[in-house]
Amino acid sequence: MYFEQKTIRMKKNYIFILMFLITSFAALNIQAQYVTTHSKITNIGQADGIYYALPRNVLRFDFILAEKNQQKGPYAEYAQFLLGVKNYIDVDAVAYELLDVVMTVEAEADPDAVFFVACDAKMPFAFNLQNDGVILSAGKVTETDHANDSQSFEKDVFDRINSIQNALLEKENTLGIFETAFSNRNTEQKAQEAAKFIETIRESRIKLLSGYQEINYGEAMAYMNEQLRQLETEYLSLFLGKETTKIVTQTVYFVPNHDNLSAVFAKYSDATGIVGIESRSGYAIAIRVVPQNNTANINLPSSSAVETTKYNNKLFYRTPDYAQVKVTMKDKTLVNEKVLISQLGALSLVPIDTNTTLIFNTKSGQIIDFHNTTNKKRKFN
Repeated sequence: MYFEQKTIRMKKNYIFILMFLITSFAALNIQAQYVTTHSKITNIGQADGIYYALPRNVLRFDFILAEKNQQKGPYAEYAQFLLGVKNYIDVDAVAYELLDVVMTVEAEADPDAVFFVACDAKMPFAFNLQNDGVILSAGKVTETDHANDSQSFEKDVFDRINSIQNALLEKENTLGIFETAFSNRNTEQKAQEAAKFIETIRESRIKLLSGYQEINYGEAMAYMNEQLRQLETEYLSLFLGKETTKIVTQTVYFVPNHDNLSAVFAKYSDATGIVGIESRSGYAIAIRVVPQNNTANINLPSSSAVETTKYNNKLFYRTPDYAQVKVTMKDKTLVNEKVLISQLGALSLVPIDTNTTLIFNTKSGQIIDFHNTTNKKRKFN
C-alpha cells in the first residue's frame, strides 16, 4: 500500500515537473518572438522579417538673392555724343545681392540607423513604413492614430520671398522694352531720331506742366505727365541701358552629426551668388551646430552594442536633442536658431509584444504614442 502511494506521488511530481518545463519553454518561446539587429550584422538573404529605418534631420538653407541684370542699350555708343550722358551701361552684366536666409529642418532615412526585425511567422507583427523605409508605426494602428503623427519643423519660405519681392517692386524702376523704330535706317540714324524724340517728349512735358496750352486738363494732367515720363524712360533706355531685378532662391543642404558639427558649407559671390566650397572666389559661409546635450543622462546602449547585439522583443527609437545652429559670413550672423536634430539625441529601446502599438514621429524617430492592450495608453510629447 505504501509503495503504491509513493509511486502515485512520484508520477504526480513527474507530471508537475514535465508541465513546468513545457510551460517554461513555451514562455521562452513567446518572449523571443521578435529579434532586432542592426542592418550591418544581418545575414545575406535573411527572411521572415522586415527592415525599418529611423529618420535623420537635414538642415536646408534657402538663400534668397536679388539677381540684378544690366543690359547694354543698342545706342550706348552714342549716349555721350547725342545726350551728353557719361553714366550709362556699356556692357551686359549680372550681379547678386544676398537678402535673406531661411533655414528649415527636413527628414530622411538615416543610413546609419537601419534595423532588421526577425518576426515569428506564427505570430506576425504589423509594421507601417514610409516609401523611404522610415517607420511610421508598429502594431495594430488606426487612422486616428496616424492622424497624431509627426509635428512639423518646416517654415514657410514662400512668405519671406513674397514680402521681399513686393518691397522690391515698390522701389524698382523697371525700364521698358527696347524700341527699334525706324527699321529702314542705320544704327546712327536710329540713335539720332531717338534723341530727337526724347527732346520732343521733354518739351511736351514742360508745356503740359507750365500750362502752355492754356487748357485745364484737371486730374488728367497727372496721368498725362506720367505717361510722357514713362515714354521718355523707355527711349532713354536705348542709350543708357536697363537694369532689371528678380528674386531667386539657391538651396544648400547640411547634415549634422557628432563628427560634423562645424564647417564651411558654401560660399557667396557678388558675381555668381551661392557657389560650392571648391570655388576659388567668394566669401565663406560657415555653420556651427552646438548640441544642448539634453539626453546626456539617459542610459543608452553604446554604438558598438547597437551594431553588434541582438535584442529580443525590442525596437529602436530616438529621443532627439536640441541644438543651436549658427550660420555666419564675414562676421555677420545669417541664422541663429535652436532646433531639434534627431541624430544628435539618444538611440533607445522600447519593449514590444503582440499587444503593443507604437506611433513614431517621422521627423525625429521619437515615439509619440505607446499603448498596450493590457495596459493604459501613453502619449509622448
